Amino acid sequence: DMERVRAALDGHAERWLASYVQTCEATRLRGTQSEELLDLRMACLDHRLVELATVVRVLEQGTPSAVERAVLVTQELSPPQQCAAVERNAGGAPRPRAGAEAAALAEAERADAEWHALFAAGDFKGADQAAARQLAAATRSTFEPAIAQAHHNLGRTASELGRYKEAETELHAAGVAALRGRDPAVFAHSRIDVIFTVGDRLGRTEEGQRAAAEAEAAAQAAMDTSPRAQELLGYASSARGNVLMRAGRYDEAERSARAGYDLLQRIRGPEHPQTLNALQVLGNVAFLSGRYAEAASLLGSVATTRSKLLGAEHPQVAVSDLNWANALSEGGHHDEALALYERALRTITASYGQGHMLVGTALTNMGDELRILGRYEEALACQHRALAAIRASLGDEHREIAVALHNLASTELAAGRPAAALAPAEEALAMRRRVLGDAHPFVREDQKLLTEIRGALARR
Repeated sequence: DMERVRAALDGHAERWLASYVQTCEATRLRGTQSEELLDLRMACLDHRLVELATVVRVLEQGTPSAVERAVLVTQELSPPQQCAAVERNAGGAPRPRAGAEAAALAEAERADAEWHALFAAGDFKGADQAAARQLAAATRSTFEPAIAQAHHNLGRTASELGRYKEAETELHAAGVAALRGRDPAVFAHSRIDVIFTVGDRLGRTEEGQRAAAEAEAAAQAAMDTSPRAQELLGYASSARGNVLMRAGRYDEAERSARAGYDLLQRIRGPEHPQTLNALQVLGNVAFLSGRYAEAASLLGSVATTRSKLLGAEHPQVAVSDLNWANALSEGGHHDEALALYERALRTITASYGQGHMLVGTALTNMGDELRILGRYEEALACQHRALAAIRASLGDEHREIAVALHNLASTELAAGRPAAALAPAEEALAMRRRVLGDAHPFVREDQKLLTEIRGALARR
């Protein structure tokens, strides 16, 4: 793996040098590029060089997470050749070129590069600290796009650490600063993370869908100002697919996620984290559509690729394990599924602590697997712990609580206690109607369960 990392860094440096020479020659030798474009593209290349130097420094420091995930850290480097796509300034205030503001902007950009390296390595607490330093420096620079990027990074880290309300606040602050700075690319990226944080984690799917439309429009607007605009379109399509899936609109979700996956695979390759995210959405849509063998294949591919890149104990691998286990369970592979649930729970707890919503999700799924295996008391213990964890992190009204209540009721019924199953089943149905609407497929599942419980009570 270290040979692969060394080759990746050497290749990146060679591409950067080639881009630098081509950009310089276009103005100085061939006369095919204006001085203004030269400045814009050189600023882009300067930032790419800071990213590369920061990654090398993080790897040299030898933190366990960075070394173990070195392949992924190098994958996250922004391709220098993308700088050739910058055609004009985004239209906001010019970058400060001298004095204290320019020095503060350089400090903010170094902190941004450090944030990316630490985030890719899975050191979310370290990334959180880097983003805080970035915001302080960006504020001193008074350059609104840099301020927006810092708020965005703080929001992403807060979301990863399960601080979803804080994440929502930071991401909205990023959007406001991006609009003030007239930077559509940063605005698009902030909306993409709103899709995930608000539309997925906080369960407000309609807001997530609105954010998806805003992200796609902003990415289109950034086509000639940002070297990452095509990538952002891919991210937005994938994220839209995820929130449409949460809303029960599986056909639309699959089309959107497929568009995002195809675009990201072409731009970033099959093993890039965002390409894998899109593939995971496709696997989850297949699972929810009842195509369990296809889902197991797709989700297993995501989990094994992430494990290869990140190590088996990375929290993103744990999320992939949870999804893969769901598909394996429906295919009758219960022992394998239970082992994956148990491993995911250990990883999530070690990474985030007991209070993260993913602890609740892992316990919910593990409890349902124990129910299938006939281990009812263990299942109930998991499901009660799941409810406590989800309520502590997300409050009393969320789709994940309804899932835990549904599974709790299913276990009580399977254990021959329909009277104990009735209240959680009724609460799950009422909550899903409020949160998801009567047309959602999960509401029909709750209605079916409630009919079975009432039938069991009537036979007594």
